[in-house]
Amino acid sequence: MLPDMVAGHSLGEYSAHVCAGTMGFEDAVRTVRTRGELMQAAVPVGVGAMSAIIKLELDVLTRIAAEVEQETGLCVEAVNLNAPGQIVIAGDASAVELAGNRMKEAGARVMPLPVSAPFHCRLMKPAEKGLRPVLEAIAFHEAKMPVFINVDAKPTQDGNASRDALVRQVSRSVRWDESVRAMKEAGATLFIEIGTGSALTGMIKRTVDGVKCISVQKPEDFEAARMAIAEARN
Repeated sequence: MLPDMVAGHSLGEYSAHVCAGTMGFEDAVRTVRTRGELMQAAVPVGVGAMSAIIKLELDVLTRIAAEVEQETGLCVEAVNLNAPGQIVIAGDASAVELAGNRMKEAGARVMPLPVSAPFHCRLMKPAEKGLRPVLEAIAFHEAKMPVFINVDAKPTQDGNASRDALVRQVSRSVRWDESVRAMKEAGATLFIEIGTGSALTGMIKRTVDGVKCISVQKPEDFEAARMAIAEARN
């Protein structure tokens, strides 16, 4: 039973493309490993940082980040637009810390994240450049269903467009909240998250109303998912 549409958050976009038949499983696994190595090489451990910013409007967050960048000449950007009131910033470690402190003063809760690199910000440009020839050497096919891509929050089934989106994704924001809203507008009423944890389920519930969410983490969860699919399609 194939889904009507798919999406994946950051690295999960590769899983979405495998599900859609855009790229092969083996190619995805090899590429994901290379992607991680390129990202780590682009910014050594400790040079960059990421923090989750809770309960702060995007326009306020963006303004503070821009002020810090102008003052310091360093990078700090909104990189994961996960859900209303849940945004992740990334960049140079000192700029992320300074921006985080100012966002606290503006009423936000700030949670530094235990990551090895500042993903999805412009510091990842060298990794993006290195990943392009890797992806260009892989066969991409027309997807069996629409894949809502992170960088544009729009659906595509074109193989070349999918490849290009995965390249651009490395140094650009994950527009997850917009993707979820776009999927609902396209007719999605049931979202099934597959993988360890239920972070995406929580994000979806905070982003759109009137949809059902199922988290599949263990083999025994598949039955509930099958029942929910049958109900949604009747």
